[in-house]
Amino acid sequence: MWRNRYFRVTSLQHHSSVCMRILQFAAVTAALFIAAGTLSAQGREFDVIYKKDGTTVVGTILERIPDKTVVIEVNGETEFVDYSEIRNIAREFFPEITDVVPRSGEPGTLVTVRGAFPKQRPSNGAVMLGKERVTPEQWKADAVSFRVPEDMDAGTVPVTVIAGNQKAAAKQPFFVKAKTETPVFSSPSSYDASSYDDLGGAIFGAYTMPSGSFGATEGNDAGFATGGFGFGIEGRVRIAENFYIPIGTIASFNGLDLEAMNSSIGGTATVESESEMFTSIAIYAGLGLLVPLDDDVNLFVSGEAAFGFYELPDVTIRSTFFSSSVESETAFPFGFTWSAGLMFTDGTTLSYRMVIMKPNYELVGRELQSDYGAIVLGIGI
Repeated sequence: MWRNRYFRVTSLQHHSSVCMRILQFAAVTAALFIAAGTLSAQGREFDVIYKKDGTTVVGTILERIPDKTVVIEVNGETEFVDYSEIRNIAREFFPEITDVVPRSGEPGTLVTVRGAFPKQRPSNGAVMLGKERVTPEQWKADAVSFRVPEDMDAGTVPVTVIAGNQKAAAKQPFFVKAKTETPVFSSPSSYDASSYDDLGGAIFGAYTMPSGSFGATEGNDAGFATGGFGFGIEGRVRIAENFYIPIGTIASFNGLDLEAMNSSIGGTATVESESEMFTSIAIYAGLGLLVPLDDDVNLFVSGEAAFGFYELPDVTIRSTFFSSSVESETAFPFGFTWSAGLMFTDGTTLSYRMVIMKPNYELVGRELQSDYGAIVLGIGI
């Protein structure tokens, strides 16, 4: 972009050819600056000034002086554009394509274009597969997915994403394979966008534990926890084609199973407590595997190492001969968890998670522990 410059020409006859060369050079240079500004804008939202002469200025508007000048920053430099030269000003997103998965496929194959796009699909948002305009099946800020049209001829075609007045082209073309007579379904690796990209966020989960005592050192009746509820949040980071790292925390609220404690002590002694609930927090991290079942549902399993915080309540042991108080304890056990379930393309999950900890709670020489399983309903956030 060029600011207004003033040239003093002493003799038009002697310098006309020189002036023409200067103007040609200025036009070429301005075009290069415009192209550079457009390239630097890939994957971001910028102000676009459409000028009456057909050129555009892309950058960030710093100031508008009504009826006079628009001050805009372009590639770190400040430019001044007169209002009389402006046809329109708009705020536009410049899409960017980083990858296309897969890079070949038959008609009907689901294809994912990764990159940076507007969060909401524009009214004219589409994918151009060669000269064929395709309506996307899914549009997200980091991925756009579409299917190869059934009537596409075999061959190599460019891939372009259109978003408003702007568009982005993939660096490598897409190869359309000849359609076979036998139906061929997209492989799991081709269904990468609508399932795996959901792993790049977080999932808020509501936990519900089955009623009854949970596992313990000596049989199910030796535990000290009953059914309860909880909630948690899990972030998932994709690291490979079918693998991700789950990192999360669970806050649980369980009932105190005095009946199981009485049974574990035996004899005439009884366990009493003013508290009917104890709380625990588990923090975990591990490795997960996702297997697409179809276009909308995915099976996942994961295993994690875990660290826990348990706040165990005060209890009193009474018998005919003595009364003993066991004060509240805070336990920090290590353990592990595993999870298995279904994930849908909108980020919703339905799964079962097992948390295995040993927050040993000693009563009359007996150490009790609590391992709990929970049914989890998760919502992508």
